[in-house]
Amino acid sequence: MAYQSNIPNRDDNVSESQADLLENFTELNTQFAVNHVSFDSGDGDEGKHKFVTYVQQDDDPESSTDEYLIYAKDDAGEPELFCRPQENGTAFQMTKNGGLFYGARPVAFVNFEADETIISQFNVSSVSNVSGARYLITFTNQIVDDAGSPTADYFWDIQAMATSNVAINCRPFSSSSYADSIKPTSIEIVFKDRNGIDITTLLRGTVIIWSQP
Repeated sequence: MAYQSNIPNRDDNVSESQADLLENFTELNTQFAVNHVSFDSGDGDEGKHKFVTYVQQDDDPESSTDEYLIYAKDDAGEPELFCRPQENGTAFQMTKNGGLFYGARPVAFVNFEADETIISQFNVSSVSNVSGARYLITFTNQIVDDAGSPTADYFWDIQAMATSNVAINCRPFSSSSYADSIKPTSIEIVFKDRNGIDITTLLRGTVIIWSQP
C-alpha cells in the first residue's frame, strides 16, 4: 500500500476512515523501520537507528547556524560522503573509493619484523626479504588511481627500528626513476645506515603508501 496524505477528509466520519487510518499507521511504521527499530519491536530499542542511508544529493545542501551536515554527493560517478559546517561553510569530502579521504588516501600499509613476520597490514599480502636489508612488499589488490589505471601520484612513508643506535636511511630500493619506485602490485624497500651499509640489526619496518587523486 502507499501512504495516503489526504485522509481523513473534512466531512469523513471516523468510522468510515478507520481502515485507511490504520493502513497509514502501518505504512508509517514500515517506512520508519527501514533505518530504525520499529515502533512495535517490543525490545526496548524502538526508534533507535539500525543504520543511516544517505540519498545522493545533486548539490551541497545549505546549512544554517548551529547545524553541521553529513550527506552523500556524486564524485566521478560514485556516491561519497561529504560534510558542510554551519552557515554554508566550505564543504569537504569524507570518503573516496570506499575509504576515508584526507586529501590523500592510504592504499596500503604494513608493520613487519625483520624475519618477514607481518604484525599488522592493510592491502598487503606478503613481505619477502630479498637480500640483506632489502624487502619486497606485495599488495593484495593492485593499487590504482581514480580512473582505474596504476598511474596515480603515490608517495610513501618508510620507518624502521633497529637494536643498535644508528641513523637508518629508509627508502625505495635502487629506483631508477620516480615512476619505478612504486609499482601497481608492489614496492621494494631497503634499510641502510648513513654510510650506505645495510642495517643488520633491523627489528621492525613500517611502510605506508598514499595515493593523491
